[in-house]
Amino acid sequence: MKKVPACLVEDFLTENIKIDGSGPDLVEDFLTENIKIDGSGPDVLQSQLYIACFWGIKEIVQQLLNRQVNPNCQNKGTLWTPLHAATFQEHGPVVMLLLENGAQPELPDSEGRTPKDFASASEKVWPHFAIIPGIVRTSKSELVSKGVIKKASYSRPESAYAYNSDPFIHAAVTGDVLADQDEVSQPTNQPQFTLWR
Repeated sequence: MKKVPACLVEDFLTENIKIDGSGPDLVEDFLTENIKIDGSGPDVLQSQLYIACFWGIKEIVQQLLNRQVNPNCQNKGTLWTPLHAATFQEHGPVVMLLLENGAQPELPDSEGRTPKDFASASEKVWPHFAIIPGIVRTSKSELVSKGVIKKASYSRPESAYAYNSDPFIHAAVTGDVLADQDEVSQPTNQPQFTLWR
């Protein structure tokens, strides 16, 4: 992971670097989709926190949390929080930072899924949640019913479950933007592996 220089973090947070991706290369990498954040004040900072959590840029997350940006603010459409994003992307250091700063692991999104649910499906980030008193790992059957994982069409005892995926996720992970869901899910005689660690 790249180390973000403190001056770039400060410039980004004070909006001296344009949000349309025309800033220095490091911030441009952060904003690979030329994201334009409309609005001002708290709305922009909240969006920056969500984006930084999704991409796993811990230094920016830390600076935004230092500015008292709410780690539990839910996206208006999906009701995802920054913790949903960081957990889904398996950014352990960002997950830990959010939890240390009061992020709530059991806030449901619009489909009833919590950051704890996504963590339950991940060996990489579950340890950050396991140490929280009262938090119990979501069962595989419940993860299937919530659509977090799905029963694999191929069944080996050690890999009978896979993350639920759609063409967008497949394209994001593999870079194949022309992928069709049917192409991805057709059974083959070749071994298949999940896209996630």
